[in-house]
Amino acid sequence: TAVFLVVEIILPQKLMVSYGWRIPFLLAFLILIIGFVIRYRISETPIFEAAKAEKRISGLPARDVFKYNWKEVLAGTLLAGSSGIFFYFAIALLPTVFESKGIVSVTMGLIATAIFAVMDIVFVFIGGSISDRYGRRTMLITANAIALVIIYPAIYVYNPVAFTVFLAIFGI
Repeated sequence: TAVFLVVEIILPQKLMVSYGWRIPFLLAFLILIIGFVIRYRISETPIFEAAKAEKRISGLPARDVFKYNWKEVLAGTLLAGSSGIFFYFAIALLPTVFESKGIVSVTMGLIATAIFAVMDIVFVFIGGSISDRYGRRTMLITANAIALVIIYPAIYVYNPVAFTVFLAIFGI
């Protein structure tokens, strides 16, 4: 979002539409390559190497997870997936709707999305602490309930300030 914001501010609209939107993706690709290089230069932990030597590592771990823990996988997918729906609603659909209706500019949409990202980063740690205390299920259900309560006002209150506030709340 920050790179898109910078490119949006620097480039004229015509250049942004023609090639500027590609710049953040190219930078992300470079980060991907750096990540692969770092990953392959780091050795495995001694515990993993010992388990591997003793043949305690499954050849198809994904198969084993689905075979022995399918109920947990299904429940986790549904709970985490519902949170993902609200996440993408906030960072993709909401800015698009408000920008297409002329309520906020693309730049304002990117700024609000950046605020969302900061809130999300901060509250991941706070949410983790709360989750440790009250349980993951309680945390996921509560977060989804809050998102359900604010989703309709977020889409129907056509106001730039409300848009930014709702994105910040979704980041929580």
